[in-house]
Amino acid sequence: MRKHSTQFTKEEMNYLIGRFKGVRRQDWKWSAYSQSRFIEREADLEVMNSIWTDGFTIIELHFHEKRKHKRVLIRSIRTDKEDNQVCVVFNFTTMEIHTVYLNERTNNHEEQFHSEYDADLDVIAVMKAKHSDAFIPRKKVLPRRY
Repeated sequence: MRKHSTQFTKEEMNYLIGRFKGVRRQDWKWSAYSQSRFIEREADLEVMNSIWTDGFTIIELHFHEKRKHKRVLIRSIRTDKEDNQVCVVFNFTTMEIHTVYLNERTNNHEEQFHSEYDADLDVIAVMKAKHSDAFIPRKKVLPRRY
C-alpha cells in the first residue's frame, strides 16, 4: 500500500528541499524503467537538468509501506518548447530516478487520486525512518480542550 502527502507544513517543505539539495545530481542513478520512460516520453534533458540550476516544485511524497520506499515527485520550473515541465520521481531509498514524465505547465495536478493521500503522514519522520521501521509515522495531534 502507498501513502502520499501533498499537504506540507513549511518545516516539512524546507526539510524535503534540503534533503533533495543535499544529494549531488551525479549521485542519482537511472533505473532501466526511468531511462525507457525518459526516451519514450521525449523529455528534454536540459529542462530536467534545470531542476538543479533553475529550481523546482515538490509536488508530493510517496511512501510505499511494503517496500519502505520514500519517493519525492519534483517538477521543473523551466518548460520545454511545447510548454511542458519535466516531472521526476526521486527514490530516496534506492537513490534512483524512478520515473520521468511531462506535464503541461498549466496542469495543476487536479486529477490526483485524493483517496490515496494521508494528510496526517509525518513527512519528516517518514524521510528519517530506517528501512526496517515497521510503523508509519503520523503527525502528533494535540488533544482538544473542552
